[in-house]
Amino acid sequence: MTKYVLDSSALLAYIENEKGSEKIDNLLIEALDKKHELLISVISCIEIFYITCQEQNKTIAKDRLELLNDLPIIQHSISYHDVLTIGELKALYAMSFADCWFSKKTFSGTCT
Repeated sequence: MTKYVLDSSALLAYIENEKGSEKIDNLLIEALDKKHELLISVISCIEIFYITCQEQNKTIAKDRLELLNDLPIIQHSISYHDVLTIGELKALYAMSFADCWFSKKTFSGTCT
């Protein structure tokens, strides 16, 4: 089973029905059919929440988090080992915190 990590921009595009949302919609349907797993980090959930708060309001931001909980997406927390690895990536490279998490998951061979 293939695992995909979804970032906040992909999910915001899906939620707001922007360009690329159909790709996420197809992945969600295939995840329901158990063809693959979809993952999101708690970091991306935080990004979706604060971006929506800034651009719209807190009520809509909370509604979007509830939507994420209803979708066939596995939310991953961060372990101590993840903190170390992500921290090292962030210290070495000019990357966002969330991108460091995605890189850690991709380079560890656990996700596509």
